[in-house]
Parts: sequence; structure tokens; C-alpha cells
Amino acid sequence: MVEQALFEHGSGPAPGLCWEIGTLQQNKHTESVCGDRITVSREDGRVLLVLSDGLGSGIQANIAATLTATLISGLTERGLPLEDSIRSVDAVLPVTKRQGLAYATFNLVCTEGQRVRLIQYDSPPAVFLRDGVSLNYPSESRTVLDKTLQESVLTMKSGDMLVLFSDGVSEAGRGVTTYSGWDRRKMEDYLFRSVRPDDDALYVAANIVSAVQALDLYDFHDDTSVAVLRLREKLSAALLIGPDDVWQPDDAVLSSFFSAEGLHVICGSGAAHAAARFLGKELRTLPRAGDGELPPPLGIEGVDLAVERGRTFEELLYAIRRYRQDGMMSLGLRQASDGASLLLKALAVQASDVDILCSAASDPIQEDALPSGTGSAEQILVLRQLLTELGKTVTLRFF
Repeated sequence: MVEQALFEHGSGPAPGLCWEIGTLQQNKHTESVCGDRITVSREDGRVLLVLSDGLGSGIQANIAATLTATLISGLTERGLPLEDSIRSVDAVLPVTKRQGLAYATFNLVCTEGQRVRLIQYDSPPAVFLRDGVSLNYPSESRTVLDKTLQESVLTMKSGDMLVLFSDGVSEAGRGVTTYSGWDRRKMEDYLFRSVRPDDDALYVAANIVSAVQALDLYDFHDDTSVAVLRLREKLSAALLIGPDDVWQPDDAVLSSFFSAEGLHVICGSGAAHAAARFLGKELRTLPRAGDGELPPPLGIEGVDLAVERGRTFEELLYAIRRYRQDGMMSLGLRQASDGASLLLKALAVQASDVDILCSAASDPIQEDALPSGTGSAEQILVLRQLLTELGKTVTLRFF
């Protein structure tokens, strides 16, 4: 394959599509840090992702993996030929005392349109899923610094997933529940039975880590990292939010809200009453579910989700932080039905773009002049930041 810049200027996938990324890491049970590292860069709808596995485990492995992932990502963005990047990384990696080696494997993914260039350097082969089926994909191999480098180009369609992982996955259960690790065919069978094309990327990553945990008898025997790249259809969510009972948006705001495509989500009892009046529909209180301390969700025909604000919104911010820190939370999220969990699923999982339409009582410019307790600009800005960090495209408008 002709050597060329891997991350050239270009475009993201076709209109209406976007890349979704889910990553999860677990330390080896005896270590305080993970010996793997994942880095993700996004630019103009494109993705550059690196998963590196340092030799051994612990601090030295973490340093090697971090240097490798960071340098490979940075040098690739700058257009340095891949072999030169590998040699540059090799020159700066610290030599371990025990093995006397400086070494880290890596997987590198660069997207361009709907094409994915996959570089695998002495790593477990990635799995390419389409409709739950693992597909074979062509690759060209060469040797760089006595290690095998494989390069592939894949063209993905909506629902396709590329699953990258460290050898904590491929070696799962070795000598405990399996003879030689998680057999490739058995892994593919597991994914076929447990993964659907509409599963979000983080849920798939958590599903794999959960299986590794079971194979290792709930005591991770190696650093375990999974990164899932999924091509999905975009879904917008309009979030109408204001203080409970205080703010009832006028018809112009409601017209703008309901003219938006995608999900329609309301947070605030005043806004919910105004929306019901605008639509000419009944406002109902739904059965309480989940956290008994949270107000029950509200039902309005024509609105996908409506909740009171107060405690529910505070719990949402807490839940998003937990969701970012512990991706395993995604496994139980599907069954959760309290208002905060439903908001989390709509905004952080289902939506790719979120348009927040907010009461002027939450405008940070006006908040200081408002009576105490009527505004919460800080909460709104925190929500925007958290959703942005999850890879969502977020807009914020005050009315």
C-alpha cells in the first residue's frame, strides 16, 4: 500500500450520518493504573483514534502506552509517514527494567468520509461487525522494527461497527476458564448473539468488558481496553428547559421548539403545562418508577419526554458524570425508567445533536439580577459542557 498521509483534510461521513465512539478500560486487578491508553481526536466530522497496549502492566506499561498513543496520534495529524512515526516513538520509549525492552502495540483508526483506514501494529485483530456478523476484511502486511504492521481500508455503512481491543480481551480467561484465551470464533459468536446494529457504541464496549470479567472470574487478569467505532444516523434532540412553575414559554418559543426535527424533550413543569396548552393535549402524570425520591415523568401526546426540573435535573448532571467515568453503567441504563435516567438516555445516548432552548431566567448575563433560586445558568452550562465532552454537537439559546 502506497505510503501517504493518513489524516488528510476532507469531510466527515455522508449527510445524516455521524461517528459514535465508545471506550472502556479496566486495570489489571493488581494495578492502580491501566497499562493501555486510548486517545480520540475529532475534526470536521472525522475521527482519529489510537488504542495502545504497553508491555507488561502498571506504571511503566502506562507510560509506554501513553507515549505511543499520544505521539502516534499527534504525528499522524501532522502528516508524518507511519513508519517514521513508529521509529520516532520507538526512540523515546523508556526501557523496562524487568524485560529490558521499550515496546507498545497499537491500533490506529483514521476516518475519511465513510472510509476507515485501520492500522494494526502487533495487536489483536479488530472485529468488523455488520448486522451483528463479523466480516473478513482485506489487509496488507509489512514488517516494521521486527513487528508486523497490517493496514486495511474499510467502507462502512450505517449500523456498522469496528471493535478494537487490547490483549486483555483476546487473552481473557486463559488458564482460568479457557485454555488459551477467548477464542476468536467464540468471541464473534458472542457478539452475534449479544450485539444489535442499533446498540450504541459504549453499550457494545461495556458488553464486551462484562464478558471478559466473567471469563476472568470477576478479577481482571490483564489490563483490558475496548474501543468501538460505530457509524450511525444522526438524531437531533430539542430540549426545552426552565424553572418549575415559573416559566411558561410563549407560543413563539413553543413553535420554534416543535418545528425542530427529532426528539422533543421538556424539563420544567411550567414549560410542560405551556406545551400541553399549545398542542391542545392533556398533561398526565405517569406512574412513578425507579428512584422514588424523584418526581414521576409527565405525559403529553406529541412530546417524547417531559419531566419536572428541580431534583430531576440535578440528578441528571450527577448521572452524566457517572456515565462518563464508568461506562459499565450503560448496561443497566436500558431498564432504568426514572426521570433522570430517561433524560440521560435521550440526551447522552440517543441524540447526536442537542439544541437547548432555555428560559431567560437561566441566562448567565441576567441571572445576578433575578430573585434567588429562579436561575441556574451554571447548571445549564455544565450540561452543555458534559454533553460536548460526550461528543455531542450542542447549541444553546435563551428566550
